[in-house]
Amino acid sequence: TVTVTISSDSTYTVGINFSATLKVVNDPSSTNARIRYIKPDGNDANDGLAPPTAYATLKKALSALGSEGGTVYVLPGEYVDTAATKSAVTADDADGLWYSYYQILAPVTIIGAGAVPEDVVFKWATCTSPTGVSPRIFYINNPSAKLKNLTVRGSRAGVPNGPKRREECGGSNVFIDTLGGTLEDCLIDNGSQQTWAVGGGNIQMYGGRVIRCRIVNGIQGASHLRYSPDSGNNLGSGIYMKGGIVENSLLTGNGTDMNSACTVLMRGDSKLLNCTIAGNGGYQCAGVAVQSANCAVRNCAIFNNTCAS
Repeated sequence: TVTVTISSDSTYTVGINFSATLKVVNDPSSTNARIRYIKPDGNDANDGLAPPTAYATLKKALSALGSEGGTVYVLPGEYVDTAATKSAVTADDADGLWYSYYQILAPVTIIGAGAVPEDVVFKWATCTSPTGVSPRIFYINNPSAKLKNLTVRGSRAGVPNGPKRREECGGSNVFIDTLGGTLEDCLIDNGSQQTWAVGGGNIQMYGGRVIRCRIVNGIQGASHLRYSPDSGNNLGSGIYMKGGIVENSLLTGNGTDMNSACTVLMRGDSKLLNCTIAGNGGYQCAGVAVQSANCAVRNCAIFNNTCAS
């Protein structure tokens, strides 16, 4: 018996007169080595290379893939984290500090392995480490990063008491920063921005793309602030955009507390394409507010949005 150890991108020929046993080494450069699985009843002591040996947490999968990135398949179930990470804001407010449960800084694609987005849910819970903060769920800042076919739900984002409480508070469920990233075929729901701020209840975008998503039931929890085109107190209960593209998406049920501001607040060169914005509420603006000549709203259906004032 001849035992031959092979690695990827190599060719070995075994003579026909031999009975050969081939052993494949897990080459870090191979495609399979860039895939990890997680499931609710997994174990972070596993290798994460297949569903039966899946990890339990997304953080473990991201750590295993490292800066080279890869793909994480998330098996159906609910995922909750209570330990957050602090980062400096990279746009507009460099002195601000805020927290998130998952930071996606590498070219990682995170795919819900269910039939529909509701089968895989990343859900917000009260933070236990550190205490006294209210993190967002996802922070994304890589143009090749993607969340696909999953739900991000229920974040209550805020920041510690301090001199700056503006844009770093926003995007309670998902914040896509200037380098970008993509949300595709996702459900983003029940996000609430808790502190007074400029920002979005469900999503905040400085770049990237949101494609075929449902953004629903977001609110801006700072009820003492209203939409004002001439002040800095501008809030998007569904999405706050300073860049990026939202396309072929549905926004509904946002701002129905009637204290939030508009459903979509647009600045910079942001674009809203082929979207439906319907059944939302707000105090002075319940639909879309455009605050830059460089923004674009094209082929969108905007109807049945209700203002309280």
